[in-house]
Amino acid sequence: MQQIERLRGDGLLPDSDSHDLSPSDLSAEDIARKVTARANGMFLWVKLLFEYLRLPTLTLRRRLDAIANLNSLQGLDKLYTAIVASLETQFQGDTDSTVANLFCLVAKSKRPLHISEVSVALTVPLDRAVTTMDTIPRLELRLGVISGALIETDLEGYVKFIHLSTLEFFEDRTEGFCSVSHDYITGVCLSYLNFTIPAKPLATSSQLTAQALTLRRRFPLLEYCCRYWGQHLLDWFDRGRQNGGLPTGKEPISSLLDCFLHDANKVTTWIEASWTFSIAPEVCHAMTTTFSRHHAGMPLRVASTHPWAVKTLDDLKAIDEDLKNLKDNWGGVLLKEPNEIWEPSIHAFSRFRFWAKTSESKLKSMEDSSDRKAITIQSKLSVSGGEVGIIRLYPSL
Repeated sequence: MQQIERLRGDGLLPDSDSHDLSPSDLSAEDIARKVTARANGMFLWVKLLFEYLRLPTLTLRRRLDAIANLNSLQGLDKLYTAIVASLETQFQGDTDSTVANLFCLVAKSKRPLHISEVSVALTVPLDRAVTTMDTIPRLELRLGVISGALIETDLEGYVKFIHLSTLEFFEDRTEGFCSVSHDYITGVCLSYLNFTIPAKPLATSSQLTAQALTLRRRFPLLEYCCRYWGQHLLDWFDRGRQNGGLPTGKEPISSLLDCFLHDANKVTTWIEASWTFSIAPEVCHAMTTTFSRHHAGMPLRVASTHPWAVKTLDDLKAIDEDLKNLKDNWGGVLLKEPNEIWEPSIHAFSRFRFWAKTSESKLKSMEDSSDRKAITIQSKLSVSGGEVGIIRLYPSL
């Protein structure tokens, strides 16, 4: 009853003395009775119905028609469909894509996103860095209007659907307005790593260690991108495979991926950022495994028809192997000082193809040509850290 009177007080339902309709059609008691009969005890349905009736694109006639024909809205899926249709009418152009992207972020993210992450992700362009001028002011206060009350923030500021059934509805929605896929999030992650994050040591110097808290404030979306861009890329590859085709290299995401993989400084920055967040970086081993199984029986045909995809998957597999070796041999160092990825020590003892190299260190082998095993007597590092001396004893033959 209170919701009905509030709608009337806000001018969203005509007054009871309207000459266009009979009093019984406008009676608060009659409306409440109809809604209660259709709700079947489902409070969420009642809540969403009144949120739907408050959508600004509905005329007075359409609101009354909806109340008079509640059977057309009975069930959550029908109500969700009606809300999405109204949002499509209300938001068009750039705003249209913002609304659709919001649903995509909440439906397809690998973990719940904080409002600070969503605020950035929604405005990331695919061809340049995101700036403060791209921000949607006070997005947390506008989520209800933008989403038709289907999305909310919890007490800790994480953005979520109002109910599990809402998530299921959008996960199954692959066509039309507000359809969701991993393409959008994959593009956001790669663009953020390519253009927004400076391709250099995160603390401005390779000899300084960046702090995770500082990075979260400067780049709210960086931690998510570091951990999950490879998984979203797998989903993007997989969707193409399931639809009967692999990427050709001409897609926007393909260009973003090439831009990232072929810039050693960008890859190195990602590695440093990942270790700063205590994440051992990896692309996604499951991606290369899945792809290999798919084309294992027809490698020549796939290589000839999809050369970009084959080469890219090979590169990603090589990166993952290098990252595993990096973790095994240098993980303890990088966990404490992620900036060491830029310094000479790691590069002196390891050879990695895809990230920044340095000529400041050289390793010369002084091993005896025979198979004798040496005993290390003493080793010493110079004050500058640029030279190391080792005394070894070789047993006599």
